[in-house]
Amino acid sequence: MKPLLTLIIGFALALTSFGNPAKDTPTAEQLLTRSYEIVADVFVRNLKQLTPPKSGEPNQELLLRFLKENHVEIQKPTVVILDPKRDRLHVRATQGDQDKIQTLVEKITRAH
Repeated sequence: MKPLLTLIIGFALALTSFGNPAKDTPTAEQLLTRSYEIVADVFVRNLKQLTPPKSGEPNQELLLRFLKENHVEIQKPTVVILDPKRDRLHVRATQGDQDKIQTLVEKITRAH
């Protein structure tokens, strides 16, 4: 069973990397996925201290606005998802944006 599973996984990985136009383009940057473990209530409270929300602004939109105000433009295919039920922040972005976002996440988590 293990050899079959290994073969299937290996084949799937080969297919996902074969003929990917974004990868074949020299100017395209590879997207990386990171998941940050957060305490959602504290994270959102600190975020609201750093960037006061607009009337009726959802927490996800507030986070995206905070990132934009700190020079991180979130445009497709980049994705940032605040998951308060699981105390996670999921980010899929280029290495450069990931580094900026990590610094900003640390800033949010340290704010008082």
